[in-house]
Amino acid sequence: MTLATLVFVAAQQLAPCPTERFGTAAQCGSIQVAENPARPDGRKIPIRFVVLRAQGQRLPEPVLLFNGGPGAASTDMAQLANGPFAPVRQERDFLLVDQRGSGGSYPLMCVAGAAQRPALAFGHLYDPAFAARCRQDLEGTADLTLYTSDRVAEDLEQVRRA
Repeated sequence: MTLATLVFVAAQQLAPCPTERFGTAAQCGSIQVAENPARPDGRKIPIRFVVLRAQGQRLPEPVLLFNGGPGAASTDMAQLANGPFAPVRQERDFLLVDQRGSGGSYPLMCVAGAAQRPALAFGHLYDPAFAARCRQDLEGTADLTLYTSDRVAEDLEQVRRA
């Protein structure tokens, strides 16, 4: 299935994106997926994505941009598609999918208090006490064992099928 087919099928789920953030010809959407695929009736989480349309004659295969993070939103990479990759965007759509746990896809963020105590964010790389508190806080709202590369690949496949 090409991205053109994907977009046609999911057209009712897409809406224009804010031009100031994503540029022209950008469409935003999201799908709901099971946090745990083994429990399809359990908690649902959103998977947010953006389609940046080719600016010229479109070739069938899209470019997928993923932010390496961890925890960074791929939809924040629109400036690459609109900047350094603009020549590629002349012929190709770009698909940006926020991985589960990042951006608009059920973000799992720890409140570091960096504004008040910058050392919490920058003074220690992986401070064990902070990591333990963060994990405990996040376990109250998410099954952290389900935020893996395998699940991200399954989410992407569901976006493609949508």
